[in-house]
Amino acid sequence: MEDVIKIISEKSGLSQEEVRKMINDKITELSNLISFDGAAYIVAKELGIELLEKSEHKLRIKNVLPGMRNVSLQAKVTGIYEREFERDGKKGRFVSIFLEDETGRIRLVLWNDQAEKAVHVRRGDTVSLEGAFSVENNGVPELRLSGKGSITVLSRADGYVRLSIMHRFEPKTFFLCPECGSSLKDKCENHPDLDPVERKMVTCILDDGTRCFRGVFFGHAADRVIEIPLAKEVMVLGQFRTNKFTGEEEFVGTDIREVDVKSEIKKLIDELSSRVDENNVFA
Repeated sequence: MEDVIKIISEKSGLSQEEVRKMINDKITELSNLISFDGAAYIVAKELGIELLEKSEHKLRIKNVLPGMRNVSLQAKVTGIYEREFERDGKKGRFVSIFLEDETGRIRLVLWNDQAEKAVHVRRGDTVSLEGAFSVENNGVPELRLSGKGSITVLSRADGYVRLSIMHRFEPKTFFLCPECGSSLKDKCENHPDLDPVERKMVTCILDDGTRCFRGVFFGHAADRVIEIPLAKEVMVLGQFRTNKFTGEEEFVGTDIREVDVKSEIKKLIDELSSRVDENNVFA
């Protein structure tokens, strides 16, 4: 947080206190529905400052070794197990989260206050881990979170992510070959008899409550995202990818639907019940 404030302060000429107040005022203005990063992005944009940086290389699980610091990786949650304990008259809690990618499996262990960072995580989610470090446990590497570390849900088991659209850029149009999908300026070399079809694209800044990031929508999803009021929470189907031209991480949305509060509550209750059942089995 302080790093973001410092960047905006240095680039705008405002004091850090002024920047912090502007960001907090923006959060209040938007009814506390956005993260600090999201509010900082809006403030920076209003001041003509670009905050988004190129995405960092994500480590694969098979390459995690004991003793690593500042580990960042993306993986799927395949299991969550929780325990409460008492030591020296004090109650404690820890959560074990098993993560998998195409290269392997590893455990993330969170103790006491840090366990709160995982309350929103469910089995089947794809998550991004930032600011972790690795230790050795019975001869295998295991992950912990540093004080500034975070675990962010990139997509839910059903593919939908709860997001807010914080900023929308002007829509753009381009042309595709209706047969092979190639982007065109003129006729397709492989299908010259076919007329190109026009497609709409809208780029946005999205916020999931923990950070802000770039998103892009095409076709029907682009039309839909134009209709949605800024800062309103919606469920977005899509996935993260690395833009081959800019090297930046972006979220490609393919469908948008209203937040079904009852459905979200039911999912949360089902997940909590599942965790209780698992803990009883492994007790």
